[in-house]
Amino acid sequence: IGNVATYHAWFPFVNTQDGKALRAIKPLHLAQDDPAQIFDHGWAWLGKIEKLRALHLLPERVLFPVQGPAEQQGERFDTFQEITHKLADEGVVVVASTQVNKIVEFATIQ
Repeated sequence: IGNVATYHAWFPFVNTQDGKALRAIKPLHLAQDDPAQIFDHGWAWLGKIEKLRALHLLPERVLFPVQGPAEQQGERFDTFQEITHKLADEGVVVVASTQVNKIVEFATIQ
């Protein structure tokens, strides 16, 4: 998604119409062993979202199915929560990667 002359990011699943990206899905792994790695990877994608939006290249609907840490507490989970909340604040739909029905619904509803 984007423009090769200015800025672009790779999204594996993109719905287009008349050459314009309408929806995009990017699975995101945020279950690294080190909280700093979760933070770095998440911030990299936050930056991509912000830049694409600023250039008016981001589709209206973006979904990130995310895989987070197995544990529901601790530094890794706190970092995961921070990143996913920031993505949601940017208008990204964030769901667990295990929520297949929600992913399929996002991909297929017109």
